[in-house]
Amino acid sequence: MPLLYIPNATEFFAHMDDAGYNYVVMRNFQQFAHSYPANGSKERINVILEDAAVEQVLQRYQNVPKRKGIKFNIHSISDRKETNFRNHLYFPLALGQKMLQRRVRWQDKFYIPCPEDHFYSLLYHVAYHKAEASGFDFKDPTAGKNSKYFKELQESGRTIDIQTDYTLKDAHRLLSDKGYNLDKQILNTYLQKEHEHGRKSYFFSWLYEHCPGEMNLFVIRNTAVTHDKHREIIYLLKKHYKILSLKAISWSMRRKTAKNMRGGKWRRGGKPFIAVVVFDPEPESTSNEDREVHPFVFNNKQFFKRAYREKFTQSTTAGPNENPLHSTDNEAEAIAHLPLFFNADEQAQIFEKLAKERRRLTGMDA
Repeated sequence: MPLLYIPNATEFFAHMDDAGYNYVVMRNFQQFAHSYPANGSKERINVILEDAAVEQVLQRYQNVPKRKGIKFNIHSISDRKETNFRNHLYFPLALGQKMLQRRVRWQDKFYIPCPEDHFYSLLYHVAYHKAEASGFDFKDPTAGKNSKYFKELQESGRTIDIQTDYTLKDAHRLLSDKGYNLDKQILNTYLQKEHEHGRKSYFFSWLYEHCPGEMNLFVIRNTAVTHDKHREIIYLLKKHYKILSLKAISWSMRRKTAKNMRGGKWRRGGKPFIAVVVFDPEPESTSNEDREVHPFVFNNKQFFKRAYREKFTQSTTAGPNENPLHSTDNEAEAIAHLPLFFNADEQAQIFEKLAKERRRLTGMDA
């Protein structure tokens, strides 16, 4: 996402209009009714424009220092490297094209999306770009009222007669009904970026709960290898799941993966030694009691670890708190953790195997 500093917003929009480039200010445009942000301030103007304008805009403004310009976030409707979002389209192509094709002039200052495109583009931004960080909750409609996006989104919805609870769950429904739901490949990237920043989203996790079957990631830890139980664990995993990938973790990677993997408590069993990616074609729903304690765990089979840990302690000289096996909670978290253990080519192979298993479940395997 290119961040440019533009000295004069009025001059910028006039130049875009004179050159015949299509663009829109995506959101928050009401705050520019009387003035633009001061040069060097934290406020920003969010613009999406046609591809033909990208090179010219970058060349014209990329060398302007921060203190001498207004902060502009510039995106194009394509996934070109200079103006994409996390290596993907900022909006679905159909939505981005509509925003430019149906744009309207606002207060003779600049162009904005038409009411419908304004609503859905803002809803997309709230749900998929920001998720819980937007201030909206998965299912609590009262939480979103404190979000900085709430007033604009609500007023935008009213102009096109949309009434909704303004939850992330409802946002996904509305976007899906319009064909603007988030592509799974893009969601995979978002998850991995969120994990890099230490963030975890129930909403993103829930989006995967509706897929046929469930992928997950287990790590066999040092204590299991020390007590020669790693082969037994692999056998048990094969009994419960279909194994998609199994990889020994190099010595140099163990510290890094332990540092960045969620919830391992690595002193209780040692660092990860073997990574195992699995697929369950028939996940079982967790009980209400388990969901209270482990809200991110959707598959009851994950809890087979409890019984095995007891068996491990009884059959070895390991201490009572030593944990031989750790896992991610669900498919979304597994995907977020894949880069810790697998390179890009290995991840591609895992996703290919996952897709094949799902085609089998749905009867679409060629």
